[in-house]
Amino acid sequence: MTSVLGQLEGRTFANFGQSGYGPQQEFIVLKRYALPLGPRTVVWMFYEGNDLEDVEQYDRAVHHPPNFLEGFYGRSFTRNALARVCHLSKPPGLKASAVVQAPGGELNVFCFDRQSAFSAVQLTPSHLNDIARAAQILRAAYDLCAAHGIRMVVAFVPTAFRAAKPFCRFPSGSDRRDWKLNDLPDRVREGTASASKEIGYLDLTPAFAEAVARGILPYYRDDAHWTENGHRIAANAIHQYLSSIGQPPSKN
Repeated sequence: MTSVLGQLEGRTFANFGQSGYGPQQEFIVLKRYALPLGPRTVVWMFYEGNDLEDVEQYDRAVHHPPNFLEGFYGRSFTRNALARVCHLSKPPGLKASAVVQAPGGELNVFCFDRQSAFSAVQLTPSHLNDIARAAQILRAAYDLCAAHGIRMVVAFVPTAFRAAKPFCRFPSGSDRRDWKLNDLPDRVREGTASASKEIGYLDLTPAFAEAVARGILPYYRDDAHWTENGHRIAANAIHQYLSSIGQPPSKN
């Protein structure tokens, strides 16, 4: 995505995304690694599939650090390898599946994984507290960026289920057919605005949903990650948004 965005913008973009990081770690990465590069714009990606979960897990780990055995187990290559090989965390395909018919008639079968469930989970007071906590971090990040003359934009990254749900047909054995989308994009938008009205906000859901409607697969059929098309769709949407708000001020 950053390579395509760099081409569209005619600028260099650095990717500081790290698997497993949530807002707290991303803030540290911003301070430690991104700011020394002297950026003019920071695009902060907020993934709904697990970023709120990451907020809670990080704070829990700070207050209750894992002991040696817990840390060793979490880092175990054997445990992670077995989980991936055996697909221990994936439900049977039929129960997690849906079909999307492309305009040309071809059928695309999606298997929505555990992360997609967060698009339909009923938001609890605990989730709302996590959103407020994330907003505090965004405020600290914005203050840091503003002090260095850097523009900041938050981009909401939807799960495959949120993007594809309006176009899905569910088999009778699918337990995804009763999932109803929550309003997390609006909640994150409100949280971002509460952090600062100067932070830009872009919901990528419409761009991904439009692609699904046209028969383009932004996500892998059985995986939460973007396809090459997904990376291009995100890059184009961010480019269009940045163009709509104008160039960042020149840095002295």
